Amino acid sequence: MSLKKRDKCGYCGERASEDEHVIPECLLLDKSKKLIIRSCSKCNQAKSKDDVYLRDTFALRIETSDLAELSKIKKSMENSIERAFLPDPKIGPAFAMLKTFRQHVLPSGELQFQVTADSARMHRALHWIVRGLHFHHLGAIMNPEGKLQLWAYDLEENQERFNKIWPNTNSEEFSVGGCLRYKYIVTKTLPTFSNWQLYFYERVYFIVSINEHLWDQFN
Repeated sequence: MSLKKRDKCGYCGERASEDEHVIPECLLLDKSKKLIIRSCSKCNQAKSKDDVYLRDTFALRIETSDLAELSKIKKSMENSIERAFLPDPKIGPAFAMLKTFRQHVLPSGELQFQVTADSARMHRALHWIVRGLHFHHLGAIMNPEGKLQLWAYDLEENQERFNKIWPNTNSEEFSVGGCLRYKYIVTKTLPTFSNWQLYFYERVYFIVSINEHLWDQFN
């Protein structure tokens, strides 16, 4: 990495002061295979909050909640949700990050919780990742207010959709930390538009498109 690039925050372009994990460290299965760029303190702190939200979302997803690294997080969040029904609830920070939830009583009498993720937080968390990858590969700062379009595919749709799109994407494949495989497309004719395919844990597939000339409603 050039000295000039090291002095610049990969997210906002201001002077960098610290290292930042592009793919959140809390998601990595292999912490020896990480991806680091330089960041300013302000962007680092803002991204860290969204990194934790993304981790907690993965912990609650059916597709990924059985992973050992996420199962402890899931149990902690379930305990936090259960405490919300006590007469004097003490709601933990993990639960407080969730937007809505509903409880269902199964025939066995067991409580089951259905959680709705905050779409704005999800968009922002994935936007941070794409902005970091963009800087890492292209050395350019992505407009933080660029219009983001996100497609997410669950376990049932995932494999079929992945098999149709991924092999036919004429782009090099990269991987980070044993948790993410990704590809990206940026064309010279339309450099402000980019397409990113993020495949987490071989189970959750996101397609993220960014147009830096359009305002993002989720920012």
